[in-house]
Amino acid sequence: MVGVGAQDDLELAEQFIERTGIESFTMLWDPSFESWRHYEIRINSEVWLLDTNGNRVGQKFFALDEGYIDELLAPMA
Repeated sequence: MVGVGAQDDLELAEQFIERTGIESFTMLWDPSFESWRHYEIRINSEVWLLDTNGNRVGQKFFALDEGYIDELLAPMA
């Protein structure tokens, strides 16, 4: 799993990581918003599941629901 930050600035992104204790996935910083444009991300806290080819196979806004992710991953196993 990878998180992509693009809003505000890098310092605030680093504070978010420290405050939330995120350790289970890598966070990347994209100040250009190119990743948002490429994947047509419309709002912050949008969660996407991409397959190995970079195709979107699931999408969720705000809360990350592990059950939802498990359902999406099951056919790929």
